[in-house]
Amino acid sequence: MGLFNIGQMPKPPQIKPKRSNPTPQEVLFRYTMGGQVLWYNGAGKQFLDEGFKGNNAVFTVMDWVGKKIAQAPLVLYTVKDTKALSKYKSLIQQPGRLLTEAMIEKRKALSEVEDPNHEIMRVLKRPNEMMPSWSEFAYGSFIFKSSNGSYYWMGTRSGSVMDPTKGKIGKLTLLPSHYVGIRSGGMMQPIESYFLQHNEQVKIPAANVGQGRNFSPDYENEIDWLRGMPTLYPLRKIVQKYNEGNEAETDLFQKKGIRDIVFNTNTPDNSEVNFEQFQKTRDIWDKKINNSGPGSILINSDPLGVIRVGFSPQDLGIAESQKISKADICAAFHVQSIIFNWSDQTTYNNMESATKMSLTDAVLPELRTMAETLNTWFLPSYDAAGKYYLDFDLDVFPELQEKLVDKVKYLEKIPLSSNEFRAACGWDEDTEHENMDEPLIPSGKQMVSKMGLDPIGPQVDASMYEQDEEDKEPKQ
Repeated sequence: MGLFNIGQMPKPPQIKPKRSNPTPQEVLFRYTMGGQVLWYNGAGKQFLDEGFKGNNAVFTVMDWVGKKIAQAPLVLYTVKDTKALSKYKSLIQQPGRLLTEAMIEKRKALSEVEDPNHEIMRVLKRPNEMMPSWSEFAYGSFIFKSSNGSYYWMGTRSGSVMDPTKGKIGKLTLLPSHYVGIRSGGMMQPIESYFLQHNEQVKIPAANVGQGRNFSPDYENEIDWLRGMPTLYPLRKIVQKYNEGNEAETDLFQKKGIRDIVFNTNTPDNSEVNFEQFQKTRDIWDKKINNSGPGSILINSDPLGVIRVGFSPQDLGIAESQKISKADICAAFHVQSIIFNWSDQTTYNNMESATKMSLTDAVLPELRTMAETLNTWFLPSYDAAGKYYLDFDLDVFPELQEKLVDKVKYLEKIPLSSNEFRAACGWDEDTEHENMDEPLIPSGKQMVSKMGLDPIGPQVDASMYEQDEEDKEPKQ
């Protein structure tokens, strides 16, 4: 220090305050380095082998949902009203709301493209040469998403060789999700590219992959959650127990099965019956049973007794355990077990209600996920301005359609135009008459003054309502 600095303390070092508004990438991917790899999901292949392919109950439920998804046809629309479109998206995601209200908003928002050979629809009708139908493509997407947590659609674009991420997507390929790996580009690019296990050197740019995934709470590794959690993951122990139960049941019938011991109840306890007598009795009854027809009555001179052996109490519990496992599998997929006759309460009357609940809770959310993938990833390659919108036609499911009588009663309470009323009922618009698009106001009630009556109401003689202490009735 100099002479003139005596008594002056040095300035403390300046500490730069931390940012109070970090980006999501800084929060979630702080330690993620470029090139970090989320390897293919080995457990996903196990879920496919032991679940979808190896468990009859899991296959039955997944196949039902997958085929319902495959039945819904895709339709291309032009957007007329973005506000009504937002309201339609909100209504269609609420299972408790009437579909009628959602369909009214859909008609306000969208207009169907009549050209069946539109370039967008040509791609979707035939995604690629190896999978030449949208039905198979949608079915496989659901199976992969349930077994592995995600489906991956690879798009082949018509851009230049120098930049394969530009141009229209002219081909869609469903990648085997259990062999898909994800390569991170670091904090600012969580997903840089994808690759397949057998060909790791070939990178698929992230812009060329449309991914639909389940939510995953797995954050042990910063990029693990990007894969999505398989629907079958919480069911792994139930699936294992069910498969082991099937093997035990098969072994039971093959090796032991059920045996009946038939004996003469008149035989004294201290008498000796040799093997030849048992064999002779067996042969006689085998002959009688084989020679008898359905509904025949067999008569024997001596009373007979029978003891059934072969099943222990543990063996008898297998069937009940299997029934519980089936209910758990259905619950995980939000499908009613009544549909498959796996419930003691199955009747014809509640079958329609169970199907409607299953479509609403299990099928519609999967259709919404696919529609969002198409509209946010595939469609912008054709329409960056948001002119078009892709959606599924739900009229293919009769269980979701309200009964016409109930629908009409509901619609009569809403100020709709005649064409909106017709559209909600599933009828074509009327373009021949005027004013069919003008709203109609329900007018069942009118002012009393317009009916020629006194607004105060009719005059009533008060003496008629003087109560008599005995009968409490108005005087006549």
